[in-house]
Amino acid sequence: MSAAIAIRQLTPEEFLELPEKGRDQTLIRGELWDRPMTYRNPFHSAVMMQLGYLVQVGLQSRPELQLKVLGGEAGFLLRNEPGSIVGIDVAVARKDQPKYAHKNRVILQGHPLLAAEILSPSDRQREIEAKIDEYLAVGVPLVWILDPHFRTVTIHRPGLPPKMLTEQDEISGDDVLPELRISVRQIFETM
Repeated sequence: MSAAIAIRQLTPEEFLELPEKGRDQTLIRGELWDRPMTYRNPFHSAVMMQLGYLVQVGLQSRPELQLKVLGGEAGFLLRNEPGSIVGIDVAVARKDQPKYAHKNRVILQGHPLLAAEILSPSDRQREIEAKIDEYLAVGVPLVWILDPHFRTVTIHRPGLPPKMLTEQDEISGDDVLPELRISVRQIFETM
């Protein structure tokens, strides 16, 4: 029987002071997830750009919502204690979303309205599940997990079972992003 190893919890400030040097770092409930940076394959990049574009176009008809689309590991401080800081592949946030600054690093404070993560071959199931759980726990109303290999989108909403969509389906922003409708096929057509 092995002894339990105590893991020191990091604060958001301690996390933001860590050197970036080619590392993929996430803070979930005070626990540092640190691994070498994996370079995004062209499929991941293409899906991220396409999704960001389609969401941006879909929201253009609703300027009164005052939203912005972010991509490329947009940083969010989801909670202070225990600290959770994540980079999200594609996110929708309010234009007036507060910023959190520590030394020379600036991220958004609070949760986005949409968090979309694109699976990569190097992703670990435990990490993806922990991120989804944390997004839902802090109040992200809409989480999309995109799988470029199977060309599916799984929708997670608080209090509801996950729903998987295929290329024959259309994904919507539901009541969170009214009138946003995107063909799942369109998301993956650039691959």
